[in-house]
Amino acid sequence: MNQTPPTLNTVVLDAATLMLADLDEQRLAISRELHCIPPPVPACDVDFNRLLEERAVIVDEMQRLKRMLAADPDATGLLTFCQGALALTADTRSRIEDLLQRESR
Repeated sequence: MNQTPPTLNTVVLDAATLMLADLDEQRLAISRELHCIPPPVPACDVDFNRLLEERAVIVDEMQRLKRMLAADPDATGLLTFCQGALALTADTRSRIEDLLQRESR
């Protein structure tokens, strides 16, 4: 028996794409900032370490979101992810919440 893999509805996919783009944009901005810090960077460099931690949070959230997408989430599940995501910008979070709350009604 040939089964077709589940597909995400368009709204959920659009919301996930927006979140991934936002997270990736932030990750790239931090990477650019890290490259601008002149060497050598001592281990006690607070700004450098803070940027590394922020980038790690962003990468973790991107990986969690990708795993969630592979499981074919519904709008409610993606909305829960959005509300708990630490690294999303306020603008993206607001856009996603509006989009997904309309879909989950």
